[in-house]
Amino acid sequence: MIADDWLRRNTINQGTVTPEGMDQAIERQQAEGGDLFDNLIAVRAATEPALLSLVAQALDTRYVSMQQLARLQVSESVLAMVPKEMAKEYVFLPASFDAASGVFVAVAPDQTADYVMVPLLEPHGVKEIRTYIGARRSVLAAIRKLYYGDFDAFDRVDTSSQDEYRQMMDMYGDNLLDAEQLTSPEPEPVADNQMAVFTGPELEQLSRQERSQSQVFSVDAWGDQGDWLRRYQETLKVLVNRIEMSMEWRQGHSAEAQRLVGLVGKRIGQSASAMDATAVAALLHECGKPRSVHFTLYGIVHDREQTGQAARVVEAPMRAMESALLPVVVKEILGCIHERFDGLGVPGKVSGRAIPLGARILAVVDEYLGLLYDPAHTAGTLLDRESALAELGRHVGTLYDASVVEILKQTVTGDSLRQEFLGNRASLLLVDSDPEELTGLELKLVAEGYTVLTARTSAQAARKVLGAVVDLIISETVLEPVDGFALCESLKKDRRTSKIPILFLSAHSDADSVNRGFSLGAKDYIVKPYAFELLLAKIQRTLETTPAESRPQARGVSGSLSEMSLPDIIQILSAGRKSGALKVIYPAGEGVIFFQDGKIVDAESSAGWGEEAVFALLAVAEGDFELDSRLRASKTTIARSTESLILEGLRRYDEAQAGR
Repeated sequence: MIADDWLRRNTINQGTVTPEGMDQAIERQQAEGGDLFDNLIAVRAATEPALLSLVAQALDTRYVSMQQLARLQVSESVLAMVPKEMAKEYVFLPASFDAASGVFVAVAPDQTADYVMVPLLEPHGVKEIRTYIGARRSVLAAIRKLYYGDFDAFDRVDTSSQDEYRQMMDMYGDNLLDAEQLTSPEPEPVADNQMAVFTGPELEQLSRQERSQSQVFSVDAWGDQGDWLRRYQETLKVLVNRIEMSMEWRQGHSAEAQRLVGLVGKRIGQSASAMDATAVAALLHECGKPRSVHFTLYGIVHDREQTGQAARVVEAPMRAMESALLPVVVKEILGCIHERFDGLGVPGKVSGRAIPLGARILAVVDEYLGLLYDPAHTAGTLLDRESALAELGRHVGTLYDASVVEILKQTVTGDSLRQEFLGNRASLLLVDSDPEELTGLELKLVAEGYTVLTARTSAQAARKVLGAVVDLIISETVLEPVDGFALCESLKKDRRTSKIPILFLSAHSDADSVNRGFSLGAKDYIVKPYAFELLLAKIQRTLETTPAESRPQARGVSGSLSEMSLPDIIQILSAGRKSGALKVIYPAGEGVIFFQDGKIVDAESSAGWGEEAVFALLAVAEGDFELDSRLRASKTTIARSTESLILEGLRRYDEAQAGR
């Protein structure tokens, strides 16, 4: 596992462990030995997933929790690629292997064993090892189970781990969220309520329960620590997500608002504390308000009924959270999200830059999400991304801050382009209410090279398929609020989604269900339990037989340099190890940069060829681009690293600007 010194420094700095908890873990380590990682869990200073998440971020990879490892199924052929003695010695668990791409996925406490495994795995056709992070004791338990047939291995993990493991399993059984899902806008079902409201005492009661379950902080440890807002966000996200689960289109709305305000705030340059306050306000901005109406600036202006109600609902989140003692900065944001930039909003006390920046960001983000997803929005119809951004642009200076709208445009456009650039062979949408099934299948398909989106309800699936590139939908039939058959029927009737192929992956094996699936236009119907290899073959066959014009990714990735700069595009393609030709058309000419496995190997432009062509193109700020992944360079003219090319190109550009 990662070095103890690193854990001591970063877990406290990131707020994952309190100083008191760290002292207890170090005392136990000095008395009983072992890794600091395990001792932090043993003294209840942090949960395994909380620590794994931190380590995985540092190593730029994903992590696998104990409950996922306990359920992991690995084929005998993959296990045979690493002898059990080596797997145990190096704590290195094979998970999957894609012979077509040469990608081998494993789980280990760190990535130090990779170099040992390279000569062992290369004869099998392995070109790349992707190591996901797992706790040492959990990986060893999985090795004992899968290699040695020890099915009680996880029960013999030390006592503290057994308690945590059983508690996490109980959380699954009770339909609660595990620690990995705290960052996901995919909540569990909750009881239907007439109002989207919870009071301060209810929040405090639920938050104590969640904090007790997470075991990261004791109630007394929250106190006056300066970064408590950052840590408290995750508790709020769980609670709000669970409340919104019964609210039709607003399922996951506040969590998505939190994500976007964070991205916009980071681009604008908000301080860390200001970003935390805005994020908390985003999570709470719907609390206490009627579920029947989504109050936004656009609606308040265009709907008289909303105009009259706005003054009454603007204080609702503060009243609902009264006993939770929200910081003043959060209250200021919540109290000003209906203030117009021109000063004619509600309550109409401030205008322009006097409106807190967090409130200006949240107002724009909330409106944008409403235009995308609220079927009752005052605009009259759901809009796509470009139309929603254009609608916001028509009201800058009156309703919204123009700079915030522009930053949001750059943020969502860049985010979408980044996803398209990094998309693999195809984009799959998995729909299943069972978190265990969903996570396990997602892990396997990602290892196979697919871009994977997930949804836990039919409503989430309908929203995601309209907001992203989806080549194939794999859906369970047992879903809420409508079943998978109704979802399929609805998608087939919508011209925007009618050509997307659908596979049913269902626990229902009766003839009526199977026949109904095919009659609705499904490409196939697979009954659980199933062999993953069979599903993979059906996915590949379905994609191969789907007309190219029906698959959005077949058209490539294109856009404007105003949406994403050329250095950013090059870095994304380099990090994603992409191959192809990046064409750039600009007022003074055009050019092309050839990539091979993420490295620039050749370039041509109106200014020359090779490195000089790259330097010339890096100075281009206006124009259009298009990535054609089918084209390859006929020769290699560039040996310099991508990072070096970018730095040199930007240096020359700066010198040219200074010399003017």
